[in-house]
Formats: sequence, C-alpha cells, structure tokens
Amino acid sequence: MTRRRKITIFGSIAVIVVGLIVAQTAFRRDRGTEVRIEEVVRLNLVATVTASGKISPKTAVDIASDITGRIVQIPVEEGDFVRKDELLLRIDPTQFEASTARAEAMLSSAKASALQAQANRDQAKRSFDRLADMRNADSNLVSVEEFEQAQTNYAVAQAVWESQDHQVAQAAANLREARDQLSKTILRAPMEGKITRLAVEEGEVAL
Repeated sequence: MTRRRKITIFGSIAVIVVGLIVAQTAFRRDRGTEVRIEEVVRLNLVATVTASGKISPKTAVDIASDITGRIVQIPVEEGDFVRKDELLLRIDPTQFEASTARAEAMLSSAKASALQAQANRDQAKRSFDRLADMRNADSNLVSVEEFEQAQTNYAVAQAVWESQDHQVAQAAANLREARDQLSKTILRAPMEGKITRLAVEEGEVAL
C-alpha cells in the first residue's frame, strides 16, 4: 500500500468519524428539552426525603393488666388511633362479679350483726344504770352480786359491739377491694394516640 493511498484511507475515516459526531450532536439538539404539562390546580407541596432511621414516639405508654383473667374483647387493632378513655381490652368479669356479690353480702351481714350487738349493749347499759341508781338510793335494794353481774353484762355487750363494728369496717374494705378488682377487668386508653403493638389476642389469659 502506497503512502498516498494510506493518507486517503485515513482521511476518509476521519471524515466519517467527524460526520457521525456532527450528526449525533444535531440529533440531540433537535430533541429539545422534555417538559411535563399538567392542569393548574391548587395542591400542597410535599417534600419527600428518603433516609434510614428509627421513629420514636414523643410519649409511649405500655398498658398491662393488674389482674389475671381470660381476655374476651379487644376492639382495637395495631395502627388504630384511639381517644382518651376509649375501650382497649375487656377481661372476663364473671369471677370478679361473684367476689363483689359475696363481699356485698358479707357487709350486709356484718352490719346486721353490729346493729344487734348495739341493741344488746344498749339494753345491758340500761339494766346496769337502773341497778346503779337503785344501789345509790339504797344499797340494800341491790345485792353486790347482782350489781356486779349487770356491770359484767354491760362490759361484755360493749366488747361484742366493738368487735362487730370492726367486722363491718373489714367487710367494707373487702368490698372496696372486690369492686376495684372488678373495675380492672376493663382497660381504657390513658390518653389519645395510636396503637403501635398488641401483645395479646382474644381468648388468651392476661397475666
């Protein structure tokens, strides 16, 4: 191959390459800038940021049962928004209702016994006071044994009444406790917020 022919071939190749570059540049210019056309409407501008991280609530409350029982109702699901005092969970109240009924009966019985003890005490006091007045008027009218017996009867009646009065207080305390346990079969939202996790299901036993 002569030197002249090589120059001719290289010149042709250079012209072809330059021609391709010019053509590609012209093609790109012809395409222009792509734009998106939409109808003009009023919208909220939202800035979207993609990043990794952990979302932590400003205030988190873990709600747990203070009593043991079978869960019969959970009217909420994870992700639900609840208001303050809204029902979250209900535990079977059967045994707690029975305990409350028994405590109410015990209180009524204790009150009745206390009233009877009070009546006996009052009767014993009247008998003792009557004998005391008679003895003060004339010591011969009432024997020492009779007077001491009346005094003893009054003291015993007073002690019985005090014991029954304590029984009433104890029965009242038991009733308050039973009612408190019954009230805890219903769990309500302490504040408004979103349910992020449910650790139990209906039918399970709350511990």
